[in-house]
Amino acid sequence: MRFFFYGTLIDPDVRRLVLGDDQPVAVDPARLVGWERREVVGATFPIIVERASGVVDGVLARGIGDDGRRRLIAYEGEGYALVEIDVVLADGRSRSTMVFTPSPNGAHRPGPRAWRYETWLRRHKAAFLREIAREG
Repeated sequence: MRFFFYGTLIDPDVRRLVLGDDQPVAVDPARLVGWERREVVGATFPIIVERASGVVDGVLARGIGDDGRRRLIAYEGEGYALVEIDVVLADGRSRSTMVFTPSPNGAHRPGPRAWRYETWLRRHKAAFLREIAREG
């Protein structure tokens, strides 16, 4: 199964903690066109919102099994819905993949600023890993 990750799951350490033994067989750069990545109000993780001119850089993870899918759904929680969307690979090919989008009834609200992976790495990754390790 293929998943597009655009937030904390871009990080290999987060993927290892969340997916356990069901790691992807390949992870490649990809882009989600028609969306933008935003901070979530009151959180350190992102959400995506539809925007015609938007592009979200992330990774396409291939080869995740049913156990991994269940673990991802539990990790993302009720604030996200799993939908099938096309992403664009570095070579320009398009692939259909599963993406966690905001749940229509979810409590996550996009903030005014873009979410940046590099900023999250510097400011929040260590505490985030400790938190999900405790929950896992």
